[in-house]
Amino acid sequence: MTGEASLSRRHHGFIGLALVAVLVTGCGSDNQTAPTSLTALTSASTLTDSSSVATTPVSSASSAEANTSDATATLSNAAVSNPWPDDFTPEQVAASQAAIEAFTKSVDTFNQAQQNPLAKDWSKEILLYTAPPLSDEMIQQIFMFAKFGLHVAGAVAYDSIRVSSANSNSVSISSCRDYSQIDTLDGDGNSVLEAGEEPLVPLVANITMILTDSGWKSEAESSELRLEC
Repeated sequence: MTGEASLSRRHHGFIGLALVAVLVTGCGSDNQTAPTSLTALTSASTLTDSSSVATTPVSSASSAEANTSDATATLSNAAVSNPWPDDFTPEQVAASQAAIEAFTKSVDTFNQAQQNPLAKDWSKEILLYTAPPLSDEMIQQIFMFAKFGLHVAGAVAYDSIRVSSANSNSVSISSCRDYSQIDTLDGDGNSVLEAGEEPLVPLVANITMILTDSGWKSEAESSELRLEC
């Protein structure tokens, strides 16, 4: 990889595609034709040495699972105490429960993909729990990580999950998103974040869940700074 990729922690949300432009600027000076999909990038003809990504403990498959298990526990524990309004109908409660479960799986999948982007083509798994436009952005981010030999150590955690509204085909979720336990590393295990950068405080993530023909999926996410996080 030529050039220097300078990333900020604020690029590490559930999705942060500002990083794609940074990576292209910092790392895109080679003359090779870039693969156009995760499938092409992770095929035998393109993937020459996946061990280059597994240079830190969290990059191995077993360690990646351990990290995402921690993230799952954070989500599950936060969801135990009925995070929806007391006046919800049984139908709204059922929709909220299903949407939170799908959101948890979407977060788990994306964390695993960021930790080991070259392990496989993550597109199908991402699409199981995420819908466009968010799924397109997530797949593009993992493609760029794989293309430039980057991976994430740690996992983005979501806590204090709350449901603000729900109906039969849409659920609005908010959660405190914590970036403090993650770093972006190159193939040698070196951080590519800016030196001396201050950690971000947790942000409130607002997630829109929709019911599709194949189940509940995350469709969109935005962030804002609020005192409750």
